[in-house]
Amino acid sequence: MAGAIEAKLAEMGVELAEPPKPVASYVGFVRQGDLVFISGQLPFADGKLTATGLLGRDVSL
Repeated sequence: MAGAIEAKLAEMGVELAEPPKPVASYVGFVRQGDLVFISGQLPFADGKLTATGLLGRDVSL
């Protein structure tokens, strides 16, 4: 299935970057039944944090 997903992304011209190495020892996600709890994910691009600020003050949705 992963191969089909990668093929579809390539067909659409989407190129995924390699995930960065963890900066600490933690689990990035935990699956519990139908739920996935995500932790410690930050918006990095080219090794730099791409979004910073306080929601409502510096960043809006």
